[in-house]
Amino acid sequence: MIINPTKIDVLFFIEHIDREMETAQEIVSVLKEKYNLKCVIASAIYHPVTCALKTRPKIIVTASTAFGIGSPGWLFFKSFKNAPIFINLNYEQFISSWKGKYKSAKHDISLKSQIQLTWGTYFKNFLIETGTKKENIIVTGRPLFSLLKKRYYNKNFKKDIAKKNNLDFNKKWNFIAFTDGLAFVTEKKIQYIVQSGANEKGLKNHINHVKGTISEVLKWVNSMSAMSDELFILRPHPSISKDQYEELIKSTLGLMPENLIISKDYTAQKWMISCERFFTNYSTLTMDARVLEKDFYILSPLKKLESEDYWWCNNGFSIESYDDFKNLILKNDLVKLNTYASKENILDYIDLSKDGIKETSSTIFKMLIQNNIYPKVSYYRFINSILKSPKRLLGSLLRLIFMSLRINSNSIVRKGIAIDYFNYKKLNNDL
Repeated sequence: MIINPTKIDVLFFIEHIDREMETAQEIVSVLKEKYNLKCVIASAIYHPVTCALKTRPKIIVTASTAFGIGSPGWLFFKSFKNAPIFINLNYEQFISSWKGKYKSAKHDISLKSQIQLTWGTYFKNFLIETGTKKENIIVTGRPLFSLLKKRYYNKNFKKDIAKKNNLDFNKKWNFIAFTDGLAFVTEKKIQYIVQSGANEKGLKNHINHVKGTISEVLKWVNSMSAMSDELFILRPHPSISKDQYEELIKSTLGLMPENLIISKDYTAQKWMISCERFFTNYSTLTMDARVLEKDFYILSPLKKLESEDYWWCNNGFSIESYDDFKNLILKNDLVKLNTYASKENILDYIDLSKDGIKETSSTIFKMLIQNNIYPKVSYYRFINSILKSPKRLLGSLLRLIFMSLRINSNSIVRKGIAIDYFNYKKLNNDL
């Protein structure tokens, strides 16, 4: 066993690098510089087992309420005699009609013990209504907004991206970021989501709507290759690989359009501000666009589902037909488009008066003062936990070994997961 595990103040678990890493690093930077805390960032996919052995964190920060068997939070709770404090950043807080209680806390630990950080009163009330202790919910604002203002506002990385990726800087670039995870979901995953509280009929309607929208827009993009030299950069959801998208495109069109680039490089926000236009179906990146004062276009060839009111898309320009799309590209924006209107607005959901990075860092520090004790592991309980969830926990350990040694990783580890691997030691030595 580990004789001298590392004592740390805060252990951050992130799932997707491109979605969560920059925010975690910014919070860690404040915790180190302002509060002199020792922090480590680890992967929820690859590092839970090794972190349980190698670290003794006072606080564990996760991206969601997930405390299912085999999750990082569950492993630490089960393995330690005196559990650390658990804090949840609630990275995804949006409640579509079909989701029901899908995003709410469900396990006793998350309902009764985990500290829940929310972006505004709406989300706080939702958690209270679904059983979370009111005293454990703290409104911090949205940390990513603070990060965007500091690192991305009024910036443009097009020249650098063009040079590194051999793209034509002089052409116009169009960034497409779909909320597309549902287009690749399996029936097994559908049933899991339903069992977790989603409305099955609403979910399946949503899946068909997303698939149909992507298919239609791909045809639009392909048709533009014969009329315009503009480029389209499509960035898949963090959980979707380039290969999966290329297969979908080829099955839809029979070819890969010459004007379309599938990229997992850079953050979505970096592409957004570096491209001339930003298109989406209903991605919450539209909120980031508003913070960055970037116009955005809502692609809705199948119209909006009657059950949905995407408040975060409010004030975007609606692209409802091929003619809208074609005229926008060919007439260099000199077209009049309808404005996407929703019943509610961003101010109804997110407290913009708060600096999310500062509030989150301050909250973590306050929690640390309340329980400034390094937890002690029980190796008996740790082994017992592994035996209760061997597929998930030992699977994460095997993935870590394969990726670390680069042993045929692309065929052993799913590509959608492989892209979220990072070298734990190198990253944290550089912090």
